[in-house]
Amino acid sequence: MSLIAHLTAIAETRRALWIDSALYVQRVLAKGHDLPWDDTAAFVALSRKQQQLVQSDVLTIDIGEYYRAVLNARSELVQAMGVRSRANYALKTLLEDNVAASQIGELVGAIAQIKGSNPLVIVCPSPKLWAESAFRMAQPVGEAEFGWQEAEKAAVYVAGFLRSFSQTGIDGVLIVDRATESPRNAEELQAYAAVVNVAQHYRWAAGLFQSDGDCAIPPGVVDFIINNRPVAEIFSGAILDQQLWASSNGMTLPSANFYFTRVPETTAPEVVLSQLQSVRGNV
Repeated sequence: MSLIAHLTAIAETRRALWIDSALYVQRVLAKGHDLPWDDTAAFVALSRKQQQLVQSDVLTIDIGEYYRAVLNARSELVQAMGVRSRANYALKTLLEDNVAASQIGELVGAIAQIKGSNPLVIVCPSPKLWAESAFRMAQPVGEAEFGWQEAEKAAVYVAGFLRSFSQTGIDGVLIVDRATESPRNAEELQAYAAVVNVAQHYRWAAGLFQSDGDCAIPPGVVDFIINNRPVAEIFSGAILDQQLWASSNGMTLPSANFYFTRVPETTAPEVVLSQLQSVRGNV
């Protein structure tokens, strides 16, 4: 069953809830230690416990966080990324590293084996965001422009990288941009076309995470969005972070196809369970 069909079916009986609990799980289950990205068995075991704890309707793996951990551990890769000052060279070098790519591929495939009926989605920094952050790490004092033209070039590298997940069993790709810098219309989103096209080729759902307001993207460009202000014409998830965790009282939920939240890492376990249950409710 596709991601969209899965969430639609759930929403017939209760609210569908996509939960990002990575920071919370890192504190509660990993006891504050880094996630075991380099140990597939340990990562799978932790993911099982995570799902038992929060019961998200969608499973995710944040490959941006994975590569952040890789770069913190591998100074030689950072140095290789900085050999040239071209804007997208750092990202290209990062994604072409076979050791890192092999490990994340193994992790994703292992999680796909335990996902059950829930879809598995790769959370991916946008080409624009990823190219800039890779450049800043490799060239701390360097200068480069990262507009939509550079984003379009970076998207080619990201799309090529995503093809390596074609046999892992994923169901979707969520593109995440920095607040205030995400595409505002179909023309800007066209810079990410290579990534969206790869998702469509492999029949993965392609989504866009926008945490900063209005979306002027027309229907049909991406399969879904996650936004503070859901769009009726697009399959949409409403971000509940502020309403859900800032109050213990009842909430008025916006109309949406599903709901998204990040569990704050310091939240007490009993509060987490209570608030998530209150959102699920019945329809």
